Amino acid sequence: MGGILAADTILKYASQESPTPPKIIGLFAFDTPYYGVHERVFSKATLERASSVAQQVSGAYSILTTAAGLMSTVASTTKKTTAPTAATKSSSYFGFNKWGLAAVAGAALVGGAVYMQKDNVSKSVEWLVSHLEFVGVLWKQEELKQRVENLIKVPDITFHCFYTQIPPNESFFSPRTFIVLPPPEILSYFSSTTCVSKDEIDAHCYMFDPEHNHFYFDLGHVSAKRIIDMTDKWEKENN
Repeated sequence: MGGILAADTILKYASQESPTPPKIIGLFAFDTPYYGVHERVFSKATLERASSVAQQVSGAYSILTTAAGLMSTVASTTKKTTAPTAATKSSSYFGFNKWGLAAVAGAALVGGAVYMQKDNVSKSVEWLVSHLEFVGVLWKQEELKQRVENLIKVPDITFHCFYTQIPPNESFFSPRTFIVLPPPEILSYFSSTTCVSKDEIDAHCYMFDPEHNHFYFDLGHVSAKRIIDMTDKWEKENN
């Protein structure tokens, strides 16, 4: 979403008359959803991740249910127990007889299981929240379209967006992208970079990871060249 914020910043300063405007000469974006996030991301990739969170929580819940059953059995057995003998009193000091110890062990098991899952659950929920936090702007199709059209009209501004693309495979017969691709007349402002990832979300999140993005170094080289060309152009036109 940083690319959209950067575009809005440029448009804001371009609409104002200032004696000392900021020297912004370009905007290079990386997998910014200027035209929205592809519907497949929400319908499939996000659903799979939400399902993963549910399974992790469900696993902890199953253990809690089992432990609750154990606690219920302990309570029922305790009610049916006859008056304790001296030996029984000794073994159930402070109420911890063999059933009480089993209950404590069950509670410890639950605590341990939930604790072991806490990082996975926390990370998954954090991912979902962070990526949906600013999603409202992506539903405003006309605003998205108008933003890019206005941006490329700003004088002395170079704009380009690199986006991730997963090649076709046996399960998907067409390339997959995290972003909605622009209309044909704007496509020259966008370039794809191939990523080998399990889904569009991974491709987006690991765009700068050479293990997932095999064209990571090519992306860096092309980006550096465009920055050099941008600064050379600006210097020639302003000196």
